[in-house]
Amino acid sequence: MQVVNQHNWPERSLSYLCRSFDNLQKGEDYIHVKTAIQIGILDFTLFPDVPEFYATYMMTNIKNHQIYSSKLRLSVLDLTHIDLATKEDRLFHIDYWASLFKATTWEEIKMLAQKDSMIKEASDTILQLSQDEQIRQRCEARADYLFWQRVEEEYKKELEENYQKAVQEKQQLADDNQKLEDDIQKLENENREKDLLIAQLQAQLDQKK
Repeated sequence: MQVVNQHNWPERSLSYLCRSFDNLQKGEDYIHVKTAIQIGILDFTLFPDVPEFYATYMMTNIKNHQIYSSKLRLSVLDLTHIDLATKEDRLFHIDYWASLFKATTWEEIKMLAQKDSMIKEASDTILQLSQDEQIRQRCEARADYLFWQRVEEEYKKELEENYQKAVQEKQQLADDNQKLEDDIQKLENENREKDLLIAQLQAQLDQKK
């Protein structure tokens, strides 16, 4: 699960998946390697240009889309786009599970539990765990950590934007100063040319006298 977008999920998920895929015991044949599936539950959109509620990725041939192996698979559940759930997603109640992760009150969880027996079992477990004071405190600490992590991310983003703005303004100022220097140099050259012309005319006048 990932709440704050650290902009490294593809690489991070691949690292998790590859660790799980290397599951052979010494001496076992590679054909017996077990299927590895990495499921990412994200509270942000991984690819904003092509948003999707539930997506599955596999290794394929980029020309003819032939699947290289079905034993290596990544799935991504976008909690911010439950509205994009397909008929198949709803058939398997994936949208219910996403709603469970997004629920903020017990009333919401109870309503979801009435529609799905597995979610009811999960909600009962959540209720039991929440009654443990120590676990509750850990959950609160985790929530605080995520909150401040989000604040830190926003602060870093703001600093980066301000830095880029300052760099642009500095460059603009440098360009303006260069233009001013060029204009001054041009004016000085024109003045020198005028002074030279005046001196030549004065010399010609003196000769005539």
